Amino acid sequence: MTYVRGLGTHTYPYTNWTTAATNIQSAVDTVADDGTVWVTNGTYVLSAQIQGGKTRFPAERERAAATKVDGNRADRCFYLMHAGAVADGFTLVNGSSGTGGGAYCANGATLQNSVICSNEATDLHGGGVMISYQGHRAELPRFRRTRPRTRAGHLLRPWRARGELHRERQLC
Repeated sequence: MTYVRGLGTHTYPYTNWTTAATNIQSAVDTVADDGTVWVTNGTYVLSAQIQGGKTRFPAERERAAATKVDGNRADRCFYLMHAGAVADGFTLVNGSSGTGGGAYCANGATLQNSVICSNEATDLHGGGVMISYQGHRAELPRFRRTRPRTRAGHLLRPWRARGELHRERQLC
């Protein structure tokens, strides 16, 4: 288990809140598959998307608004490509990618209890979230100001995707 905290000392291997990594990807690179990266409240501005194995990313609090992942219009926020990968309780903002500006979920990955806000798809589909392949699971409470630049929508789930989609609420 590793920890992320904006005011951590960024001391490897990030095993408590005091020595916590100051960015999410450093903690992800440290944890083994099926590990957990705990992220405390704050805003984490990215220079590249967060990706990593079968990692669980629970936010410390249950309120998504308290823990923001900001794609900085440079890349998408989360790239979740493995069964067992879970992002839980985040606000994903300012993500930008060809598909899935806020998050790209496939192969059994889960995005839950999260707010998707002000993300964009620059080329194809899923301005907020792209869900692809089988076995995925997304529980999305709400979208806000998420836009496609082309024919994309807020959430794209291709016909071949046979996973579950829970609690998709009205777009805000």
